[in-house]
This record gives sequence, C-alpha cells and structure tokens, in this order.
Amino acid sequence: MVNVEFTKEQYENLLKLVYLGNWVVNSGRVGDEVQVDFEDLERFVFSKAEQFGLGHFADTTSKDCPATREFEEGIEKDEFLEDYNEENFWNELIERITLHKVSSQFTEEEWLAKTEEEKVKLLTSFEEEFSLKFQTEGLATLFESAK
Repeated sequence: MVNVEFTKEQYENLLKLVYLGNWVVNSGRVGDEVQVDFEDLERFVFSKAEQFGLGHFADTTSKDCPATREFEEGIEKDEFLEDYNEENFWNELIERITLHKVSSQFTEEEWLAKTEEEKVKLLTSFEEEFSLKFQTEGLATLFESAK
C-alpha cells in the first residue's frame, strides 16, 4: 500500500479527474461491458472525500454514482467534454482522410514497400495538409468536394 498526500485543492481535482475518466470510459457501456474496476476506483476515491472536507461532493448512499448533484453541476463536465470532443473530432477526421488518401494513392504492395521513415513523412505531410485546410476553410472543403 502506498500513501499519497494531497492538499484539499488537489483532492478536489482528483475527484474531477476520476469522475471524468470513469464517465469517458463507461458512459457508453452497459452490463458486462462496464469497466467495473474504474467504477470501483471512483467509489473508493469519493469515499475519502470527507477526509478533505469535501464530503458534500460524495453520495455515500448511491450504488451507481458516488458524486452528488452539487459536484456534477459544478464540475463543468460538458465544457471539458466539449473541448475534448472538438479536438478529438478534428484529429480523427484528419487521420481518416489521411488514411483514405494513402489508400487511394498507393496499392497495399506499394505502401508496404516504403520504409517506416517514408511512411511517417507521407502521413505527416498529409496530416499537415488537411489540418491547415480545415483551420482555414473548416468543413466547407469537405462539402465542396462532395458536390
């Protein structure tokens, strides 16, 4: 067992981090898909909140969510997730379009014949091209090419 010391502010941030992490991992899962270890860890961390004067954030009566409504309303989850989703959307879009461009320009044999350095250079070049295009034109560039 390891003992770690936290300030009250650090522990409040730990509560937020654990809550958000478990939400990202388990929000879309049901039944056997749920990562129980993450939920158990979240419950454990929230069970110690009283020791930091943060007991008002922990719902010790709930089996589903250890966070109180006060905690959930104050965490700005939607803002954090919106920022994450926005960044993830563009990264995923650029990656998928890059892979599409690679598959349309090279046969599998041609791609496999390239060195790792060549592959990285090409992928980076395509990703930078699309990133710049989306930064300057947004999604309009996709809709124009779809016409």
